[in-house]
Amino acid sequence: MGRSAFYSGLAVCWLSVMPSVGFGYVPSLQEIYAELVFRVPAVSRAIIETRVIVYETGSNGAHPRDAGKRAVKPGEYFPAEATERGFQQRIYWIRDRLLAIETLNTAGDPIHFYMDEGLGEVAGDLTGTRHFEPVDVRHPYIPFMAGSLNGWLKGMEQWGVYPTSVRLRRAYKSKFLYTLTDGEGSYAAFDPKRLQLKRIECLIEQSGQPARLSIVFGGSHIYGGKIAREKLLYFPRTVDFFIDGKLVKQITLLRLRHNPSLREFPLIRLRKSARDLIKVMPPSLAEHDIR
Repeated sequence: MGRSAFYSGLAVCWLSVMPSVGFGYVPSLQEIYAELVFRVPAVSRAIIETRVIVYETGSNGAHPRDAGKRAVKPGEYFPAEATERGFQQRIYWIRDRLLAIETLNTAGDPIHFYMDEGLGEVAGDLTGTRHFEPVDVRHPYIPFMAGSLNGWLKGMEQWGVYPTSVRLRRAYKSKFLYTLTDGEGSYAAFDPKRLQLKRIECLIEQSGQPARLSIVFGGSHIYGGKIAREKLLYFPRTVDFFIDGKLVKQITLLRLRHNPSLREFPLIRLRKSARDLIKVMPPSLAEHDIR
């Protein structure tokens, strides 16, 4: 998302037995994990198009009504858009088989390529003017579509969330969220009924200083048709990234085609792009037998 990634350096109970959600009930971590085992969306393939806006992090602008009289909450901060750092993405996803991401600038020119078919990531910049880390281009919701507990755990671990307990957190309109937390301030928050990811909070390093990253998943499109609720795919319309309460990035869903034919996945082209990228990548130390 520009020459330096804003987070570079960052490093559940079966449905039949799960008690009704109530203000006083908090399931155990083991119950949540047991429930997640059964949350396998009927959508197993998707082609996703997104638009990503990057905001100026150095400005101190805020909504006019705040007038500097109180702290600005996430969602109330309106910095200037860094238009030259925005980008678009085409994401190809097949559960347990493929994640490929083509990142394009606002003019539609390729600037980064990412691909993982289960044997390791191939990722690299396609220009000399913009740099991306894999965490910059991977949509943060993708791991939570995996339909496996391991996928959910990896999705949280990517942001340094290693849960040890479950707590209730008050949300909008007197509703509550389950938060899977490490007890140190990092957590992932889920809707109790859908177990849909709503928010991730964690600590990162920025310019050598600790900072708080908040990832907020807004709204959702529902895919899967008229099937059981736990088999539906809820995909966020927007994802907002805040650092210390300041909006720095927003991902907007433009289009999602669910369960398209395998013929619609340009595997030959994607694999050629991966091979071409490997040819120009600098050799690793391991390739030179340097340990």
